[in-house]
Amino acid sequence: MLINRKQLSDCLKLIAPLVKKTFVLPILNAIKIYVDGEHLCVECNNLETFVKQYVPIEKDDSDANSQPICVDFSSLKCIIDNDNTEDKITLSITPKSLTIRSLGEYTISVEFNALDYPLPKEISLSEQTLSMIVPEDEMKQFTSVLNAAIPFVSKDDLRPSMTGINLRSDENNAHLKIAATDGHSLYFNNYSISNKPKSAIDIIIEPYVCSLLIKNKYLSDCTIRVDDKRSTIEFVFENKIIIRSLLIDAKYPTYESVIKPIDTFFFVSRKKLTACLKVASTVNGSNRDLILSVKNAVIKISTRNDAHDTSDTKLKFNIPISAGVDVDSIVANDFCLDAKILLKAINATKDPFVKIGVTATPQSQPAIIDDKVLIMPKTFYANH
Repeated sequence: MLINRKQLSDCLKLIAPLVKKTFVLPILNAIKIYVDGEHLCVECNNLETFVKQYVPIEKDDSDANSQPICVDFSSLKCIIDNDNTEDKITLSITPKSLTIRSLGEYTISVEFNALDYPLPKEISLSEQTLSMIVPEDEMKQFTSVLNAAIPFVSKDDLRPSMTGINLRSDENNAHLKIAATDGHSLYFNNYSISNKPKSAIDIIIEPYVCSLLIKNKYLSDCTIRVDDKRSTIEFVFENKIIIRSLLIDAKYPTYESVIKPIDTFFFVSRKKLTACLKVASTVNGSNRDLILSVKNAVIKISTRNDAHDTSDTKLKFNIPISAGVDVDSIVANDFCLDAKILLKAINATKDPFVKIGVTATPQSQPAIIDDKVLIMPKTFYANH
């Protein structure tokens, strides 16, 4: 059978992070391949997430084996790595081998019984099943919001509810509140839903599942389903890609209470602020806390050495405020923020000018970046 090499390569690249390298269940190192009508089906299941993709068969001159086979994923890296080979490759499937023909011939032996490959967890469909259809153009925006949220997910396994991204609908199911937090910073965004679900949404998705949606190069209209027990989520794309994964079984913290109305805001050049933060966060190999103050239409940034840093180096930057209200009378005190967290917040925005909102008491209240990222201030030291 003749297959488009790029389509098969993209298919394998998408599932590569899911393949588990384990000696306990060696079959998890493999993927399942079989022919289904005019498509080559590729399945990957690591017991937590299941992905099924359909790659079109452009030409089939032989009686392809209809029985599934399992091959070690690492043996297929020749397809991913050889980007300079021909656009088309020929695959031949037999019960004992998979042969790949391009510029040369490469035969892979079948080491596992496809009947032993784990079956995906089924989605139980009923009136309680949460289902919504996201059009292709909205799916691009949806994945863009998820991509911005991923860096703010906590990596602390002792707080499992914060290790994922929370999707929660509002009272009218007209918007999805998308949030991610590590306890020091919070990303929040409202995503409009054109096709409203019949029931409320409040789930926590694993960040690597969001990464799969982002890496999918062949976006199309997508049907999203959550089972009755709210334990499994499924994304079914019209171009025949299925992603099914377990949800995080926890209650997401109530974060709305920490989002306070800002008293004032100002705009700063994204390019200039990013350059300052990169220097401040890496100088002398030490993470630096930033002391920010606003005066005479200028935001002044200086670094404060942490308790373990014996260096005498101290950086100071002055960045003009591009626009905003008169902040001198409101931002009267300095406030302290972590340099790397502030840089992460700025990277979540795209505009050339960063909008920074602060409250009248910045020492105890958070800063809001571009109306989407909240940063909790660090303990403030007057003698900096």
